[in-house]
Amino acid sequence: MNDRVREQLIGYLLGALEDEEQQALQEQLKHDQTLQRNLAEIQKILSSLRARKVEFRPPLGLTRRTCQWVTEQTRPKARPRTLSPGRQPVFAAARAAAGPAVASSSWGWLDLVVAASILVAGFLLVFPAIESSRSQARITACQDNLRQVGMALADYSDRNGGYFPYVPPKGPLAAAGVYAPILLDGGYLTQPSTVVCPGSPTADRDRVTIPTLSQLQSAEPGEKLDQLQSTMGGSYGYSLGYVSDGRYWPTRNLARPMFAVMADAPNYGQPQFQSLNHGGRGQNVLFEDGHVAFLPTPKPNQEADDLFLNDTGQVAAGTHQNDSVVSASGATPFESAPPASPNPQ
Repeated sequence: MNDRVREQLIGYLLGALEDEEQQALQEQLKHDQTLQRNLAEIQKILSSLRARKVEFRPPLGLTRRTCQWVTEQTRPKARPRTLSPGRQPVFAAARAAAGPAVASSSWGWLDLVVAASILVAGFLLVFPAIESSRSQARITACQDNLRQVGMALADYSDRNGGYFPYVPPKGPLAAAGVYAPILLDGGYLTQPSTVVCPGSPTADRDRVTIPTLSQLQSAEPGEKLDQLQSTMGGSYGYSLGYVSDGRYWPTRNLARPMFAVMADAPNYGQPQFQSLNHGGRGQNVLFEDGHVAFLPTPKPNQEADDLFLNDTGQVAAGTHQNDSVVSASGATPFESAPPASPNPQ
């Protein structure tokens, strides 16, 4: 990995690239496995640094002492002189008449070095704080979006026998992102931008377009349909159903506090399928009882349910009612679908 690639990937994770560069790199990451590995390597290094982060407080009076020192360095130094005992220098009276000495306004090489050092030190202290503040603002805005979608899902379940939007096992609607067209078509959501995380690359687009259910159903199988399915869920992932007694069932709203219904979409090219929506630092998760939390990993501990995999370690429908699998927009419940439950909703 050369320096240019490393700089681009670091800028991508910090959200410091121009919009066009950010989008171009995002597209390249989808197909370039070497670049994906490089990004994962940098994420791992940054994660270890964040884990050991200690708040730094500069010593009191550091700014005053630094400025005083810089001022002293810019003052002209007095020329050494030798006086005979008892004699007054002839220029002493002239200096007194002329008034106090004025510091030179010229800057030397040392002065420039000192000033540059102060600016760099200030940048290193301030920039991380600014970036942290921006990242936190995006996380908070993302959580607000998920809460709005959570209320829409609850409303939908109240009107549909207690079930959330159904992801069919096969057909043009058989992808996790179908939740968004269902909610928008039904009027449960009014703005497509609600399903876009402010911390995702998708947020940089001028306009977000979510296909309608009729557009999906009329699309010919192939590249066009695949494209619609991969983008219809915005930048969030949605929970697939589960299999029980040999049949496929949709998710039922039981208001479980630890059952993940949605989250920042997983990226299947990353370790643990970590979402890229917040630079790989973690993902916001919407739980069935309506609360939202930011989790640094898809599996917080050994006992916890993995957000993005079922109990057999697959990106597929859950293996039982409490096995939640939040999947990216284009993910399907099965490669070979079992029979669907009769009248699921």
